[in-house]
Formats: sequence, structure tokens, C-alpha cells
Amino acid sequence: MVPRWLLRPVIPAFLFWLLALLAVFLVVDLSVMPAFAGRFSRTVTVPSVIGLSVEAAEDTLRAHDLRFAVDTLSDYSRTIPKGRILSQRPDSGAVVKAGRRVWAGLSRGRAGANAFGARAR
Repeated sequence: MVPRWLLRPVIPAFLFWLLALLAVFLVVDLSVMPAFAGRFSRTVTVPSVIGLSVEAAEDTLRAHDLRFAVDTLSDYSRTIPKGRILSQRPDSGAVVKAGRRVWAGLSRGRAGANAFGARAR
């Protein structure tokens, strides 16, 4: 057991250093880290590229200072022809940092047959 007279000077010094460390942490967290994390970077609104060809989608995104990538997942569509953009992430209208990659899924066209063997309409 530590005598009470020994603890008395330690507690205020401990609190002082704890508050000083907290102040330094807050200054770094609120001013320095946002610069490294890109909080002050320019933002852009993602345009819709659904229904466009790959080349047109790439040109549209490049004009908005965004990067283009094709997702390996594709799906059938009754309305969007084969090889055109069927889906995108992030969605159109989202506000993102300039230079962000927009992923696009391609349409496989109309399905020849569904899982039950019936023809697509």
C-alpha cells in the first residue's frame, strides 16, 4: 500500500501530462491528418454512365476527373444491349474526391435461357 502523502503530488502531474497529450492529439487529428487523408481535396459529382458504351463512359468520367474500371461481374438485361454499362459504383449523383475510380458492370444482353430453361422474352 502506497502512503497517501506520496500520491498527492503525482496525481496533478499525471493529469497535467494527460491533458497535454490530449491537446496534442486533438491538434494533430483536426489539422494535420485531414491534409494527409485528403479532406481538403477537390470533390466532384459522379455522372451517370449507365447505358453508354465503354469508350463513351470512359470519356465522360475522364471529363469529370474520375477514373474508369470495368467490374468482372456482368448480368443479363432486357433493356441495355450487350457490352454497354449496366451498373456503376458509386451511384450517379454521389459526391466523391477527384480521381476516384468508378466501377462499371457490363450488360451481357438478353438472356438466351434462364435457370429453368425457358426462353427470355
